[in-house]
Amino acid sequence: MNFKDYKFWFIRRDNDGFIIEAAVRFYEGKYKDKVYIRTKKLDTKIYTDKDFGLIKTDDELRKFLNQQLAKIKGREAIPEQKWQA
Repeated sequence: MNFKDYKFWFIRRDNDGFIIEAAVRFYEGKYKDKVYIRTKKLDTKIYTDKDFGLIKTDDELRKFLNQQLAKIKGREAIPEQKWQA
């Protein structure tokens, strides 16, 4: 099974602390001996507040990204990223 995950590349906030832009790298990986190993870099995507609305916290951004991961067909989110999807 192909698992997917992401890593923040950068997060840009305005003067009030709202996230206005976030760049995220997506990866594909697998588990080997209960350890997750990234095997392939998929793409890098830049999201803006037009995509995710008004949010301030990294957790709110993670929730949005987990929902984006759920939309990718044929891939399964790693367990650590399912709790907010």
